[in-house]
Amino acid sequence: LGRVEFQIKAVDNGSPPRAGLSAKAVVEIVDLEAGHAEMERGWLKAEEKLAALAAREQKAKALSKAESAAEHESGAPALSQDWREAAEGLERLARAMSEDAYANPGVAEQAQAIAKEMREAEKRDLPAALEAARAGRWDEASQRHDRLSKRAEGARKALAEGRKLQGMQDFYTKAGRMSQTGASLEAALEGLSRGGKPSPEDAARLKGALEKLRREMEAFQKTLEGLPSADADGSTKKQV
Repeated sequence: LGRVEFQIKAVDNGSPPRAGLSAKAVVEIVDLEAGHAEMERGWLKAEEKLAALAAREQKAKALSKAESAAEHESGAPALSQDWREAAEGLERLARAMSEDAYANPGVAEQAQAIAKEMREAEKRDLPAALEAARAGRWDEASQRHDRLSKRAEGARKALAEGRKLQGMQDFYTKAGRMSQTGASLEAALEGLSRGGKPSPEDAARLKGALEKLRREMEAFQKTLEGLPSADADGSTKKQV
């Protein structure tokens, strides 16, 4: 949102008093809510990318079983790119979580581990699968692609489970904020009921408190709608 530069001035009790200024310091003003929302959008994109990657690896496995050398080779560049993009997306997500004041620390640590594992698979296991296919070792290629598909799907499921935990944390955080705002609003209303006609300042404070409560209720509703529920296959969907 911006930066605030400030200095601290100190005055002693001498006669005459002497003053001094501290070195300049800067405070960064950030929108933590917006950053958290952006992180969660990246979270969903990472899950979608992993699901697509797992499906592409299953296709590569089927081509290996069919010994379709030409088709397997023609799809290798796109498969490599998908792995690279999935790993990069997970690394971005892990960085975003580490910078997000609202991210669950345990889930953020898990995302870092997943990103590292997927990058290692992209650098080591994928080339081995492609090389096995090029050498005509089709059984080996099929098995390697199957393991890569399961790794991508396992990473997606782990992210989905972590997102459920994060959703519950967000739920309780927003519920707590609403409770605090409601208590403040109740106190303000009680004070007005005892004091007769409110002053312009009191009316302005009350209006601000009501507006804050309205925004928090909207955010709370979005959090409720975003809480995922697990299907039988481990995939997630939003509750409406």
